[in-house]
Amino acid sequence: MKRLNNYTTMKNVLLYGCMFFLLPFVNGQTNHHNVHKQSTVNPDLIIKFSGGEGTKESPYILSTLTDLKQLADSVSFGKSSDESNNWSFNKYFVLSNDITDDSLRIPIGTLSRPFQGNFDGKGFNISLAIDSESDYTGLFGYLLHANIQQVVVSGYVIGNKYIGGISGYAEKSSISACTNTAVLSIQRQK
Repeated sequence: MKRLNNYTTMKNVLLYGCMFFLLPFVNGQTNHHNVHKQSTVNPDLIIKFSGGEGTKESPYILSTLTDLKQLADSVSFGKSSDESNNWSFNKYFVLSNDITDDSLRIPIGTLSRPFQGNFDGKGFNISLAIDSESDYTGLFGYLLHANIQQVVVSGYVIGNKYIGGISGYAEKSSISACTNTAVLSIQRQK
């Protein structure tokens, strides 16, 4: 292990320390409890889906609303949109049943952290109740190099710009054999 001199070590501590404390304020967060929770999330360590390994042969199994929320959190707290660093890049997911007892209220993926995996809904339905003032709103907020197939969505999606039932925005992605019965509505920002 390479030993660093005190100047280099202190410079790194100051640089990363400042970023740690400023990042939440840039994102509009001011509660120090949330700062700690969000800065320590490592999605590769906390993923507890209903099964699977995320590979083509053994996709992650999503069977509950909690699984969908964990997917959204893992993508949102993952690394950047750079394909090689994005948490969802080239991972596989499959629904095992309808998820309609309660509704998903947050999109999976954002402009800065898009969903970049493979999602097979197997014809099952996901109920949505997304009411957001944000752009890129839908079951998937933003897709990049993703493959989405055979998913059905119902409920409603309210957003500012780029809204959809399956995806708010899809860049270089494939969406096939999907059905949207969700009501879509644009909420203008004041």
